[in-house]
Amino acid sequence: MTGAKRYLSPATEALLVRDPAERRARLDSSIVDVSHGEGVPIGTLGSGHSVFGRSGFSRVAFDGPPGVGPDFQSARFPADFCFLLSEGDVSYALQAEPPAFRHRAVRERVVPVERIDAYAELPKSHFRFDHEALELDLVMSCFSPVIAHDVETSSIPVQIFDLVIHNRSTRTRSLELRLTHARALSVSNGAARADASGGHVVFASDGGAVDEHGASFTFGLEAGGRRELRLLIAWYFPEFKTPSPAATATYRRRYASRFGDAAEIVGLARERADDWSRAIDDWRASFDVPPEMKRLWFSSLSSVLTSTMLSDDCFFAIEVPHDWVNTMDVAVYANWVYLVNWPELERADLEQYVSIIPREGDEAGFVMHSLWTDASHYAEEPTFLTRLWRAHLWFNDVGWLEKSAGVALAAAKYAREHDSFEHLLNSTKGNQSYDEWMMPGVSAYVNVAWLYALHALDGIGRTLGSGFTLGNGTVQEVSSTVRDNLLRRLWDERHHGYLRCFHRTPGSADASVEEAIFTDQLFGAWVLLLDETARDVLPHELCRRALRTVYENNLLEDRATGFRGWVNGMLPGRRPDLLSGYHARTCWLGAQLDLASLLGSTGDEARSLDVFRSVERSLNNEHLCVGEWNRAIDREGHTVVLDEWGKDTPRFPPYPRYTSCWEYLIRMLGLTLDAEFIHLRPFRSLRFELRGVRLAGCVLSISVEAGWNQALVDGVPLAEPVRLRRDCVSHAVEFRRDPTLATEEAAR
Repeated sequence: MTGAKRYLSPATEALLVRDPAERRARLDSSIVDVSHGEGVPIGTLGSGHSVFGRSGFSRVAFDGPPGVGPDFQSARFPADFCFLLSEGDVSYALQAEPPAFRHRAVRERVVPVERIDAYAELPKSHFRFDHEALELDLVMSCFSPVIAHDVETSSIPVQIFDLVIHNRSTRTRSLELRLTHARALSVSNGAARADASGGHVVFASDGGAVDEHGASFTFGLEAGGRRELRLLIAWYFPEFKTPSPAATATYRRRYASRFGDAAEIVGLARERADDWSRAIDDWRASFDVPPEMKRLWFSSLSSVLTSTMLSDDCFFAIEVPHDWVNTMDVAVYANWVYLVNWPELERADLEQYVSIIPREGDEAGFVMHSLWTDASHYAEEPTFLTRLWRAHLWFNDVGWLEKSAGVALAAAKYAREHDSFEHLLNSTKGNQSYDEWMMPGVSAYVNVAWLYALHALDGIGRTLGSGFTLGNGTVQEVSSTVRDNLLRRLWDERHHGYLRCFHRTPGSADASVEEAIFTDQLFGAWVLLLDETARDVLPHELCRRALRTVYENNLLEDRATGFRGWVNGMLPGRRPDLLSGYHARTCWLGAQLDLASLLGSTGDEARSLDVFRSVERSLNNEHLCVGEWNRAIDREGHTVVLDEWGKDTPRFPPYPRYTSCWEYLIRMLGLTLDAEFIHLRPFRSLRFELRGVRLAGCVLSISVEAGWNQALVDGVPLAEPVRLRRDCVSHAVEFRRDPTLATEEAAR
């Protein structure tokens, strides 16, 4: 081998193998083959991205958000970047068609490669380029330095391309590899060429040549020889605006406070690229879990890389394809990816909401649907309260909670005082966060969340050493009344028992079907599954029965297509709900993932895993291009695709609620929290292991054997349930299967 030795991902060596079957066998089973798709995002946390795939570069969005609105599927900017491999007078474009542009850096004859295999191992991507006449094995791995629990590094605007070229011919070769652009940009070792906004893009090569059109290597390669090359693109656009028509301020990007221009970014990347690459691989390797979980969790980073914007003071998550930012009813699902991996961003998002919630006047406590806009007029106060308490449990920061307590109480008062019915929250129109599916009156979706919001408010008061009152009663008294009225109005004993979708109150709209069985009916319980003290807010047995009813009644199983999923709303007897809005007939991913976790929380591991695995299989290797739902049901009970801005899979960028899949990690662990302890009740039917994973402020190494019946914490056997002190920096926990204990239990 000639050239510099690089740190290479294990996938790189696997992709150098010529035989496709052997190649696939050597790849980790959690890597997703996306050769059929648009490509893989290469980007940062809140600072820009591009997509690379069969068409080469597309959707280059270094300066601004992804496209939103009905045309969101179009590229943000022309993709004028291209990789060219030249030998003699022939240039091979590393894409499926020749580049559409010509300039002095592109030779007259350009041939696209014959085949591109693409693999997503987010935040990395891997490609193999094949062209028979080349007689080369050519593999490229790409990444930006997105690393868990390191927001500063994860927002550095640079892309790193590591290429390995193996000469499988019997002759010595003279080759040039170039990363080029149609227009003159900038170079890493000269003055940055800024555009009118003050932004610029630079190329760099580690050991090669650079000019204003790109970066390149010219090298010889002996027969059987191998060369490792690294090319980089860095960008610097210090200011941005969000796509929201309500959030119109100009913000300074977080990275602009650290770097003066893109040349500085390249300098750091040259020093740290190998460390970053290894850290990404170590992050992924710290999760030794069934491959379907790892595929879903890490593939969902596609949403993080393509739909976020980060300034010194603000974190924005865009609800693509809409132009709204930080949408409350989406973030309560989606932000699990941040709680687990970058918790400071969930804290920042909630602080933004706390800062804009009115403190005085008729609107005191009103929570907007999205930052600075309430276009959808949902009841967001219960969502805010449960999310705030969930975050506090994770952070365990009483000082932080104290700053939000007054706003939390105001939100509860606003919700209760504006259109309530028997202490339940009421909407005569019925716009209850499921968009075109109206739930006029008292809905299960909002009021289960309201019940858990009252539990959260009580928890806030107890944590701060002071009780809260609502009207003439304590929070506990109001909560008891809400629970009684909720069950009296909505609990239906038919079938196994379930909460009806809604109760139509006097004066409410004549829409939808009250007795519909709603997959997301226990949404509020799902938000606070993390809370060790919330286990009895609703009777455990009623929850178990309701979930069993949903699992059996709302299943859409189409043998002709192989699809298996759970519909938002079905009438009793597994009948499609044709009388409600069409969103009742779709299979929203967030609702299905909630169902999986809730089933797991009741001990029903088999059904829980069935739902999760069915969701993952339903994506059909389109893991990077996930919509809000994965199918809908027609009147005959078969699957159908609805074309609403591409919200069925596949679509790109992915819908952010998909990232709620990270909550399933917590559910597999049976992890709950209180002020002193982390409690663990892991699934007994799975073998999995975490190695040094930071959760809720503690570094945990946890190994679980299927059928475990014994637990050891830091080497000491403990009785169930396992409790870990939160004031310790780290814990090592083993859940083992002891055959002796198993025999004794069987004998008893």
